[in-house]
Amino acid sequence: MEQEKGDVIRMADHIDTMELQLGTVLKELGEVKKQLGVMQESKVKLVAVNTIQKAEHQVQTLRFQVGEWKRKFVERAEQAVFAFKEKGKDALASAVKGMHLTQGLQKLQSSLHTVMLSMDQKIDCLGSMAEELHVAKGHLKRGTDPMQASECPYNTQYPNTPGAIQDADYSIKVGVQYYADCVREAGCESPQDMDKLKLSLQGYNYGNGYISWAIRNHGGYSKANALQFSQEQAAAHGWSGYGDPEYVPHVLRYYSGGGLFAGLFGNGQLVTIAKSQLGNEGGQKFWSWYGFDSREEWCACFVSWCADQAGLIQSGAVPKFSLCTDGKNWF
Repeated sequence: MEQEKGDVIRMADHIDTMELQLGTVLKELGEVKKQLGVMQESKVKLVAVNTIQKAEHQVQTLRFQVGEWKRKFVERAEQAVFAFKEKGKDALASAVKGMHLTQGLQKLQSSLHTVMLSMDQKIDCLGSMAEELHVAKGHLKRGTDPMQASECPYNTQYPNTPGAIQDADYSIKVGVQYYADCVREAGCESPQDMDKLKLSLQGYNYGNGYISWAIRNHGGYSKANALQFSQEQAAAHGWSGYGDPEYVPHVLRYYSGGGLFAGLFGNGQLVTIAKSQLGNEGGQKFWSWYGFDSREEWCACFVSWCADQAGLIQSGAVPKFSLCTDGKNWF
């Protein structure tokens, strides 16, 4: 009798908790949605609106399901009470058992976990987009040095101090010259050579020998050594920080892989990266990248790997997943 009573109470508490959590998520999404009205960048706004709509649909669907579960639960609980009054404890135990409370509770928990994980990813994505817009607008306000090229060696018309260039066209000219040097030093010969492209991008941001340092000590770029270099340079100069350790994912968020339409429609970059892996058999590169110690079905790992190479996972635009069903549910 006590066990049946405990099962019923746990189920009731869990349904109430789920309704509360889903209501909180919808409220948070509503707050983010309000902020979209001030966005002027049509492409970013479109992505943000689409993300919000998908999130709201997921939450509303689960909320409806919870409501249905609650309605059926109440009906069955009432039937169980009626059975107890009419036939006694054995009838109550039988009625409660027929409610399949343990299985129902597990299903509720699984559904909530899936949706909350998806919500976290979408909210992180929107937060990252907001941060990028804030940074980009800050650069635009400074306007006269959009390439942040004042400290480049090719700047011979203005002081080599941050923000010194007062001519946007000159900044672009200097920045392009310097980045070309970074591409050459990194050994990047193709827009699809993502490893060396990342090395060249971080080298552009850091300067001061990062590319040669990364090759010599680590064989190339990694997120970890980008942070290490920043910390070492900051300590050596007595500064609070040095460069942007997240510069690569910040830039790759807008990288089109060399294709005009990829830049407009977004997924061309992923296709380009995927094509660069033609001939790679067995999938070891991809399932081991994901973190598996032995071979797994790797088709979803491959999609995640491509997104990671494009900087989309680090930026929060795409989640990391190893199951096709997870990718499908997110999409």
